[in-house]
Amino acid sequence: MAEEKYFTAEEVNGFVGRPVNPLFVYGSLMIPAIVANVIDRPDGRMNEGKIKSMMTAATLGGFQRFAIKNTIFPAVLDAFSGTSVEGLILFGLTSAQRGRIDNFEGGRYSREAHDVRITLASGKEEIIEADVYVWARDRSELQEHKERVWSLEEFVQTEFCKEHLSRVCPGN
Repeated sequence: MAEEKYFTAEEVNGFVGRPVNPLFVYGSLMIPAIVANVIDRPDGRMNEGKIKSMMTAATLGGFQRFAIKNTIFPAVLDAFSGTSVEGLILFGLTSAQRGRIDNFEGGRYSREAHDVRITLASGKEEIIEADVYVWARDRSELQEHKERVWSLEEFVQTEFCKEHLSRVCPGN
């Protein structure tokens, strides 16, 4: 998981308005080593530290996170006012890197632009537009919260996560 990093308003303004929007992540891509493994092909210049320097905590309001039935992955859906999803913003992606993330996410999601709240280095909160992978299939494929809530702590114990971590951090 990424450490707390805060960007200045000037840094954020430098990222917003680029051809590739910042990306709000709320599941497996909250783990910098997995992001590095997904976007690092073929140039090999990314590493976990570089990814951490591109991330900050963020909140997506009006959405709810669900576990996808029979998988280890989560999804978000538009919900009601007062709900939110905690995650991270990933700044500074190139078009090629975004394409690799699109491939990783597959056809279950629709990439949509939504307002996301971040905290700046000054302590001030700011709303920025970020892309979010929103569940695009039938809601019946998601588990209700009373059945199972998706957990990052549980996810890091899965074989999928351990395999990705071992590719980026041999010896883990």
